[in-house]
Amino acid sequence: MARNDEEEKILALELEASQIAYRSGIIERSYRVGETELGEQFRWIAGQYLAEMSDKTPAERKRLRQEMSRLIKELGDAVRAKHIEHRVPFSCIDDYDECVRKRKRQKKSPYLCFLALYICLANSMKVLLALLPQPLPKPEVS
Repeated sequence: MARNDEEEKILALELEASQIAYRSGIIERSYRVGETELGEQFRWIAGQYLAEMSDKTPAERKRLRQEMSRLIKELGDAVRAKHIEHRVPFSCIDDYDECVRKRKRQKKSPYLCFLALYICLANSMKVLLALLPQPLPKPEVS
């Protein structure tokens, strides 16, 4: 894959990552079930991706992508802990590890793996949040 093709693929995945947490309702549902910290992490990362990466210089993108990779890895650890706590199967980290191994063999940046991890985390959170008990609505006082 040519360098420009790779950059286009990255930008497309960043666009998808910017929308997935909002579109799927993960952030809102996280707040509703009391997982505010996870909701905030998803919201912050998605917000960073909403800021157009294509408008930044390559050096600015590299710095931001390194920071995003670190934050996504931390989010992955938190989401995995929640899955373990609630006994829900979780394979995102295994998929991520395999992706990183392949990228290292190809001598390429693992950043695509971090994007795929974020998207996988968002999809796995949909399943986890659906299984968590929803709080009862507060009764209206008349």
